[in-house]
Order: sequence, then structure tokens, then C-alpha cells
Amino acid sequence: MLSKKRERDLDILSERIRESYLKQSKKAIKIEILGKFRKTFNTIIYEIDVDGERLIAKSYIYKDKELLFNEFKFLLELQNTSLVEKYEIPRPIDYYADLGIIVLSKIQGISIRNLIQKFHRGSNYKEVEEAIRHCGKCLNSFHLLFNMSLKYYCGIPIMYSRSYIDFDPLNVILTPQSRLGLIDPPESIVVDPVHRDIGVFLLGLFKAMIIPTSFGVLNLTRLAKYQNIFVNSYFNDNNLSRISFDYTLARFFEYYYGKKVLKRYFNSRRFIQYSYFAFLFNIYLWVNKRKYLSGIDMSKFYVLINNLEVAS
Repeated sequence: MLSKKRERDLDILSERIRESYLKQSKKAIKIEILGKFRKTFNTIIYEIDVDGERLIAKSYIYKDKELLFNEFKFLLELQNTSLVEKYEIPRPIDYYADLGIIVLSKIQGISIRNLIQKFHRGSNYKEVEEAIRHCGKCLNSFHLLFNMSLKYYCGIPIMYSRSYIDFDPLNVILTPQSRLGLIDPPESIVVDPVHRDIGVFLLGLFKAMIIPTSFGVLNLTRLAKYQNIFVNSYFNDNNLSRISFDYTLARFFEYYYGKKVLKRYFNSRRFIQYSYFAFLFNIYLWVNKRKYLSGIDMSKFYVLINNLEVAS
């Protein structure tokens, strides 16, 4: 059930969209609110049909509305980059400050997460692998847009760039034309090691594969192959120098953010519902810590990440 205020806001939004399209086409249009869904705890998204064109209206519940405007501005910025030549980027249509709503074009297709789950019990993985390979190239293209630079931390060279923040298989869409589309762009400018975004995607691949295995067996071999395809595509296929430290730091970010996700599950009211998921999650992080992070001084990494969070 929608609140009366929300219903009123949607009525106003429909009229404003109608007025905007009338100025362009000079003809009456049909507008229909197809439905809403809550993408996260803080976000409500409405799907709108405007004479057959699908739009998205996005609103925040608790977050600062300025962050929503920042997302709108960033999408405008991306429209003038080379990224739109290779990938699908939502077209920002309007921002209504009084309603706290931005309106964007909708990217049609299937998320990489759903694509992984679709083929999870099948034997044809080539489409998934190719999509993940393109994800690595896409993330690298994004980082290169924003003056990727080399900095030193404790004498170690680390590549920095603007972070996508939530570059997750859930937020990357494979369109019917086999192009990648990016949704849920960053709300603020954050410059981080590129390994942060890599680690978030590695963790997202695990989450994508664990969901359909709640009552089955997680295919760690298949997961490792997906993760290696992504990392190799990011580094090797784009003429960036590859050193072992890059992979280690990416795995640290995966471990760090994985622990934060796990903590949210333990604090959730629905922990019992997710207990088996949390159990597998904890095992995965423990195994990866021993495999990728043993024998290194993790305290330096924690200092690095704490400094990044203070700076942002």
C-alpha cells in the first residue's frame, strides 16, 4: 500500500512527465505506473510506461536527497564520455527536488547475477564467462575515464581512480543486443584503489552463486574460474601491468566488505532465515583469507582502508 503522500507525489510526477513529453511531441500520451519495488532499505524504484517507453523513477527513503541529485549529475557527466559508445548508460531525464525523485531511462536486459543463476545448473557457461570477461573490461574503461594514477603506500605502487562503489553483478545488465549496461551509479566522488571495485565484484560473484545453492553444493571451481576471468580481463586485456600484489589487495577488499555484509546478516531480524547463507558466507571468507591473505601483514591494509574511509 502506498501512503497518501506517495500517491500524491506519483500523481504530480505523472503530470510533469506528461507536460514534458507534450512539449516535445505535441500529442497526448499514456502514462502508467507499472509497479514499485524496494531495491535496498533506502531506495524505492517505480517503473513507468510512457507510450511504450520504459522509465525508472527513483526515490530515497532515509538518505540525503542531495545524494540522489549527485547520481543524476553523474549520469549527465557519463553521457559525454566514450563509455556510452561501448556500454548502455541510463539517460537522466529529470530531477524533481520537491518530490525527491529522479527519472531515468530503463535499461532492458538481465543482470549478470541472474544470468549466473540461470546457467548455474546447466552445462553451457560460455555466455556467462563472456559476460564476466566484458565486465572486467568495462570496469577498467570506467577507471581509465577518471585519470587513473599511480600512488605509493608503504613503498608499494597502487593504482587509484574514481570508484564505482557498487560495481556488483546485480548492477551490471546484459542487454538483448549483448551490450553491458550499468545501473546504480555512485552518489558521491570517491577516489580509491581500483582494487576496491574489483573486490566488490569478486564478492558479488560469490553472492550470485550462493543464492541458488542454499539447498545444494556451491561450485567453488566454477566460482574461481569466473573470478579469474574477471580479474585477468581487467588487468591483462587492457595493457595494465599485472603484479601479484594487485590480486592480493583485491582479495583483501573482498574480505573486508564481505565481513561487513556478514555483520549485517548477524544483526538482521531475519538472521534465522539467512543462517545457512551466513554459514556458507563465513566459510568462504575464512577459506579465502587462508588462501590469499596468509603470510601478509594485514594491519597495513587495514590502515590503508581506514584512511580511505576517513578521507571519504
